[in-house]
Amino acid sequence: MKSILKALCLLLFTIHFGCKAQTIMQEQPLENRTTSTTGVYYKDFDNFLNTFEGTYLYSNGNTSFKIILQKKIKSSINGRYEEDILIGGYRYVENGIEKINTLNALNTILPNGWFYPINGNNIMEGKMRCPTCDDNEKWILADIKDPVGNHVNELFIRKTTVGGQDAIKIFIYHALESASPDNAPAPLPINHPINQEFTLVKQ
Repeated sequence: MKSILKALCLLLFTIHFGCKAQTIMQEQPLENRTTSTTGVYYKDFDNFLNTFEGTYLYSNGNTSFKIILQKKIKSSINGRYEEDILIGGYRYVENGIEKINTLNALNTILPNGWFYPINGNNIMEGKMRCPTCDDNEKWILADIKDPVGNHVNELFIRKTTVGGQDAIKIFIYHALESASPDNAPAPLPINHPINQEFTLVKQ
């Protein structure tokens, strides 16, 4: 009888602390969020981020720009909250010379999606910061990182088609960087294009 009671107590103890260890996050829509609240999972209910997934390529002579985008589910932000996010890597070749290649970053599983070379989940709509967008067009505002030159710039990503094929239009916006102290080393050049629009066709 004692052994049965011990086993029952052990089972109840395991269930109690096992359930306590699992944090149940409250689900809220990713789209139109204005805050980042502890204990919330910002979910892409409409699977809008999925529509951007894939491998995309711009090619013009011996210059090319390749981007791979993936949707990461429940990216953990320091255990405070979770969110769905678009992540990616890229390779830029200019005049036959590879300037930067971050595609291998996608081979590493990171808990926080913001650590990837391309990352973002701001679902924008209409002409806000995108004068050439349609009034009801939805697009993604993300970041693109240059780990070689140690730069982070804004990346606008829009869905489009080229000859019936799915494609994306991207624009990399180079924000003004804060002034460095007089004795600071000169900033390294940015290894990807900036302030240019590219159309990349889905492969």
